[in-house]
Amino acid sequence: MTEDIKHKTYFLWEEFKKWSTRSLFVIMTAIAVALWSPVSNNLKDIWNSPGRLTAIEAGVKEIKESMRNLAGEDRVFRQIEGLSYVEEPVHRGENIFLHLVIQRTELGKDCVLTRAVPLFKDKTGITAPGTMPERDLISVATTDPVAVRLEYIPPPNLELGRVEVYVTIEYNCNGKTGFDKTDVLTYQLLDK
Repeated sequence: MTEDIKHKTYFLWEEFKKWSTRSLFVIMTAIAVALWSPVSNNLKDIWNSPGRLTAIEAGVKEIKESMRNLAGEDRVFRQIEGLSYVEEPVHRGENIFLHLVIQRTELGKDCVLTRAVPLFKDKTGITAPGTMPERDLISVATTDPVAVRLEYIPPPNLELGRVEVYVTIEYNCNGKTGFDKTDVLTYQLLDK
């Protein structure tokens, strides 16, 4: 019986050496492939994918935010491009009338307009505030485009020629004060 046990032990030892050699060969081949072949790049990508995925998600969020900003969704209202103008001719000492086509954004649908100040800039490059005739502020409560006509009194010291005007807006959104402005409009200031 001892001969039989020796034979079995020898057989098991030889099988263990064969399997160990095969396993070692497979492991060494896998390491060589991982280090010196294009597969290694794929393995690195798989290993680093959670970090890369987080970076990609952050990049997508940034792109979405940029697109929202470009579309005007970060503002209280959006001015429809190309449809707003200043009623002309405008002579020194006259009030100006701004025709704006605006709409509330989803962000601004619950906001309340509290103050609007027109700012004028002539060829001197100095920005000066105008005033608004005594009347209630116009409030646009719909998210559909609306045409509004606003009257403002320009500052008396504007130089003749091209004048830029925009309106700074103060609003209250759920107890928080925010600021926005219209797009810049231009007109020609003429002498009387």
